[in-house]
Amino acid sequence: MDRINGQKDQLSIDINSIRRIEKAIQDITACLASLGGALVTP
Repeated sequence: MDRINGQKDQLSIDINSIRRIEKAIQDITACLASLGGALVTP
């Protein structure tokens, strides 16, 4: 029984980590896009 609960906790931690990583990627992409736009614009 403990093992099942442990796996469930691990899964929720993984999902939270994935969401945080996706948010970070979106932030970095937006930052690069604005930098790219600034570089392209004379």
